[in-house]
Amino acid sequence: MRLSEKTRALQEALEPFPRWRLFGEGTATAIFEFTEQVYAAAFVTRAIEQARAFDRIPDLSLSGVTVKIAVAVALGKNGLADRDRHLFEALERAANHPGRPAPTEVPILPLLADRWSPRSFSDEPVARPVLERLFEAARWAPSCFNEQPWRYVAVTRPDRREEAAEVLDGENAWARQAPVLVLVAVSKKFAKTRRTNRTAAYDTGGATAQLLAQATALGLVAHQMAGIDVKKARELFGVPEKFEPMAMLALGYWGEGRGLGEELLAREQAPRERLPRSEWLYWETWGGSESEAT
Repeated sequence: MRLSEKTRALQEALEPFPRWRLFGEGTATAIFEFTEQVYAAAFVTRAIEQARAFDRIPDLSLSGVTVKIAVAVALGKNGLADRDRHLFEALERAANHPGRPAPTEVPILPLLADRWSPRSFSDEPVARPVLERLFEAARWAPSCFNEQPWRYVAVTRPDRREEAAEVLDGENAWARQAPVLVLVAVSKKFAKTRRTNRTAAYDTGGATAQLLAQATALGLVAHQMAGIDVKKARELFGVPEKFEPMAMLALGYWGEGRGLGEELLAREQAPRERLPRSEWLYWETWGGSESEAT
């Protein structure tokens, strides 16, 4: 294919993404504008992680509320190559839904401020390369003696998701719409000594926190649910006796309130709140105030 024909084909392939323009030979560029700098900063992190998920390294710059991106693109059988199309879709989604940053008392990493637990999910599937990055993030979490006591069972097939949803308590029925359900289980004893692992749940929580941070970076949302039928989960998923089902994760892209009743929708839109640090952070001794710290 001559260069002019290739260029024309790439221009046509970019038509479904009006924000993007072809620049030079095989490079697409776009400008994303946000209303606040905090949204632009969070989008930068997401854009880098989403590009890496599809084996792309973007040229990216941030100036105030403006983010500029340039990325190499290629043709596939029907327009853009699949990974480029998925990337552009992910970037558009992240730009249209910049998040709900927490009203933190002091500035923190935007990625952490952006993590939240909605109950509404889009029916859009999550690509396998994206899911693999979530569990790789969990893999590298610290644990006592590097035991890695966590186990995850990811369910993506629609028929299997319907079965998995039966494990949930009735109040969590909204999670049925999520495209991914994940059972979280933990080993109750150390693998080598068979002694009780006192920190197993602590370590599993840390691994899951890393998974959720990676999910946020990739434009996903997740909701953790302790409300599960442990016995039913053990039977349905075939969990060995030495492991304990702990929770279920609903995972996917935010559904903007879709499928929620009035009460749940109100909870979805309610201001984000947390206890102030003064109620759970002590200095020097239990109950010690910050004024006592040197």
